[in-house]
Amino acid sequence: MAGKFITIEGPEGCGKSTQMALLDEHLWQRGIKAVLTHEPGGTRVGEQIRQILLNRETRNMDAICELLLFEACRAQHLAEVVRPALAAGKVVISDRFSASTFAYQGSALGLGQEMVRVVEQLATTNLQPDLTVILDIDPAEGLRRKGSGTLPFDRIEGRPLTFHQAVRVGYLEFARAHPRFVQVLDGTQPIAVVRAQVAAAVDAILPG
Repeated sequence: MAGKFITIEGPEGCGKSTQMALLDEHLWQRGIKAVLTHEPGGTRVGEQIRQILLNRETRNMDAICELLLFEACRAQHLAEVVRPALAAGKVVISDRFSASTFAYQGSALGLGQEMVRVVEQLATTNLQPDLTVILDIDPAEGLRRKGSGTLPFDRIEGRPLTFHQAVRVGYLEFARAHPRFVQVLDGTQPIAVVRAQVAAAVDAILPG
């Protein structure tokens, strides 16, 4: 594929949305108009699945059901948004992708990396990002940041601290397993510092 696929990842409250906006600004300054997207969601079908996944009234969802819904959303996202944009030579930046599934469902929900890998392979046909940036943060600090906002926690954000601690472990394990395309950055640094580090990592994989 001619384009570049970049994903921004991390535990709740790590600053993904802020850094995505700043990266978009950086690319604009380079004359690059990126395609910004997100998971779960990114398509009409995906947004409907997102409502099911994040709705606090969706109780007692089985872990495998949760995994399959995320992967169904991803398959549609790739087919409708990501692959066409990459084929057109565009830079695609996604708020969350595969690393989240390995961290949240594989690690924190205890499904294991092998089960996630098998379902992930079906959904993505082995498409991997050119770069995944993981913004690392202590889960307690991330949830404190998240809780200072105006929106209530969704179904997944509202899980116990131990769940979010396992998410962080899952992200770091994913990074160790995929050193070729994953970079871990300290999400507790000043926003401008993280911005510069993200921009440098992205510039390194772009031509020119």
